[in-house]
Amino acid sequence: MPKREPSINVAELTRLRKRMIANQNSEWYKSLTGRILYEMDTINLMNKTVVDRPVNLSMGNVEITLTSGSGKSDDEQKYTVKSIDPETVMTDCMIDGRVVIRIQDSWDNLEIEPYDQINTLKLDGTGYVSFLRIQYQVELDNNKKGGWFRRDYKKLEFINEETGKRDIVYVRMDYPIVKHEKDFEKLDDSDIIVTEIPYIPFVAATWNTAQKDFLITKKRAFIELERVSIEISGENYKHSRRKLFIKATPHTDREVADLGDEINQIDKDGDAFYPDPHAAVINGFFTERKDQIEAIENATGVVATEKIVALSGVSRITAMKSLIDLSQKIRNKFIGLMILIEELFEKHNIDKRQITVLVPPLGMLIVDVNNQAALLETAKEKGYITEYEERESIRQMLSL
Repeated sequence: MPKREPSINVAELTRLRKRMIANQNSEWYKSLTGRILYEMDTINLMNKTVVDRPVNLSMGNVEITLTSGSGKSDDEQKYTVKSIDPETVMTDCMIDGRVVIRIQDSWDNLEIEPYDQINTLKLDGTGYVSFLRIQYQVELDNNKKGGWFRRDYKKLEFINEETGKRDIVYVRMDYPIVKHEKDFEKLDDSDIIVTEIPYIPFVAATWNTAQKDFLITKKRAFIELERVSIEISGENYKHSRRKLFIKATPHTDREVADLGDEINQIDKDGDAFYPDPHAAVINGFFTERKDQIEAIENATGVVATEKIVALSGVSRITAMKSLIDLSQKIRNKFIGLMILIEELFEKHNIDKRQITVLVPPLGMLIVDVNNQAALLETAKEKGYITEYEERESIRQMLSL
């Protein structure tokens, strides 16, 4: 008797296949970072808008200037820092949850450390870096990734036995290149070159204490919004390429394809029409899209421009407040980062030029331009705002 093949339970096979797909989707979902979400090529562009709008609003006209000299007007010189771009710095901070600036010999040589090379970042209680691990794959032969690079910067604190006081030492730890990442754990202490350094040459800003990016907690909403946007786009595409259906006239033996240009001659007993998609389905897509957009706007505070333009008075102020608050948070983090650099430069005698961060006022919620101008003038006279703030506010009102 021939050997029988085991029977296949179709229901079980279907169940297993669905579970496998669900697991794959789950792993894919978990692997989505803020950087991937931001750089994702989407139809709706909401993933970029919620970052770009507040960053552009808060950092678009920000400048870092340095003053050197004796302080006398004839001797004073001003420089603009161009080694880093404020918008790029805070965009990276939002989408990666942190941004790290490499310190070199002056304000003219600042660099943003590539986000994908930072493995671990820890800050001390004063905001400075206490531990930084830079790690990435390197190319060896034939432009193929063949090994792993690792370098640590570490702040060590201990009690000096002679003085009884706490001493602080900074070290750089250089690891040999290994073939696999896990091979780092197999190294002996003698394999690692430890060098004492005067300070850790990096400063950092984190979006929050957990170093979670701005987009990560909202990624399901972004994915669902893109899904429904694709559905709507697909329906529109099918609708634009729909075929013309013709109800032929009675008592004719001509094929529909033969009508050609004579379609305009169909008599009263004939008919021609385009099949439209199910209205309820299409309306459902648009309703879902609207709900997803509103959920993202409520969660981020970044309200669509066309909505704000349509509002006035208190409604407009309310709609703008969350965006202004978010922009102020971005600005404060950037200023804090610049202060850390200035303090580090001053402490270690690197670059003692005085820093000034020029920050134009955030968006004025103008209802009546004349009343707004009069209010600014009164505020300046009473000392509530400076002449610079008044000037910049008026320039913004005039779109200058």
